[in-house]
Amino acid sequence: MTAEHFRRIESFLDARINPLFDATAGSTHGFADDDASRALRALRHTVGREAAAAALCEDYEKEDLSGRQITRSMTDESWRTLSNIAGQWKDHPDFLPEFGLQPHQLATSSKQP
Repeated sequence: MTAEHFRRIESFLDARINPLFDATAGSTHGFADDDASRALRALRHTVGREAAAAALCEDYEKEDLSGRQITRSMTDESWRTLSNIAGQWKDHPDFLPEFGLQPHQLATSSKQP
């Protein structure tokens, strides 16, 4: 799994979520206090936080063995969270097959030409 994987899934999710906050399109979700608006803000926050794991991927090779194990565990869990969220749009034309893969499958698919 690479930082690029995280950038692609974050970009895909941002493209689905951010338009829901566009006031020029009539959205009231940006600062409204209804439950749907709160849930959308929480979703946006979760995607941003989990996508931050991309930075961990970039430093992975520089760590000692125990550091790599911790990093791997953290990035795997972040990927699963983002993958589950992205799966809600699995019928979208921009959904990439890699978004549905588990971390160990993603690592295998990355080695293929």
